[in-house]
Amino acid sequence: MGIQVRNCAQLIFTSHDLSTMSNDIFGLDEIWFVAKGKEENSKLYSLIEFKNGKGESVRMDAKYDKQYFEGKYGADPYLKKIIDCSWIF
Repeated sequence: MGIQVRNCAQLIFTSHDLSTMSNDIFGLDEIWFVAKGKEENSKLYSLIEFKNGKGESVRMDAKYDKQYFEGKYGADPYLKKIIDCSWIF
């Protein structure tokens, strides 16, 4: 599935809805993550760039959403762990 774009335009879409994190909707090069770095900086990387501990790339038929929740892509899927939300409750 692709979107035809005219005039060299680019669409950037962001969501916390994991139902869109599917190989039926997006390719490996179309899914990006932001993770907190060691020095409290942000690191941006694409799923196509990701390599596991064995140096293997993500398979095109992988269940991206499931593997994301398992923590396999480095970005933390649980926002509460990243920021202190204790003041909310």
